[in-house]
Amino acid sequence: MTNNIGAWHSRDIMAFKPRETTWLSNYSKEHVLYEIDLLRRTASVTLPLNDFERQVHIESFALHLRTVICFLYGTRSTSRKLVKPRIKVHDDDVIAEEFVDGWGGILATVRPEDATVQDLKNRADKELAHLTELRKNPLNPTKPWNSASAIAALVPILRQFHDAALKSGQKRMHPDALAAIKALLDLCDSIEGAAQPPGWTGETGPAAPI
Repeated sequence: MTNNIGAWHSRDIMAFKPRETTWLSNYSKEHVLYEIDLLRRTASVTLPLNDFERQVHIESFALHLRTVICFLYGTRSTSRKLVKPRIKVHDDDVIAEEFVDGWGGILATVRPEDATVQDLKNRADKELAHLTELRKNPLNPTKPWNSASAIAALVPILRQFHDAALKSGQKRMHPDALAAIKALLDLCDSIEGAAQPPGWTGETGPAAPI
């Protein structure tokens, strides 16, 4: 996210109407790329960090994780019975289904990872924006955020989105944004099978819990 005024800024956001391919491409180059890239960067850390830096780091990770979940699972469906973790969004929100035709049908498929994704979003919703009794006790072994397992839960649907957007031929998703998604997927592939990769946030990693 930059301070530069991109081409996407000229759009009237007072009411939703289908967005043009050029607008979506420009937007994804600036904002989808930013969120994916920051999610990848904050999923791992460079040691050493002091307590304050660790806290800022893990909160940044949780924030970008939540944003990417909302992007992937967001929908404008009017159904009152959405399959969680599908999320109803506002007209001004930009979501994955705008970049891939038929994405709503893909979301309708229940995945083993969906429950984990829903739990991650619920936790980020509460802990990032609320002083709530649902914040976990420091002695709770599930209190630390484990970025490796969190990202792993997103890999199946993120890979589906990447491949579908790449093959669509619509060019709504900018190549730079697709490259950022591929970099995140490659990172996940490189640590697959590692319960707690060195340098990743989590109980044995350097990041403090919220």
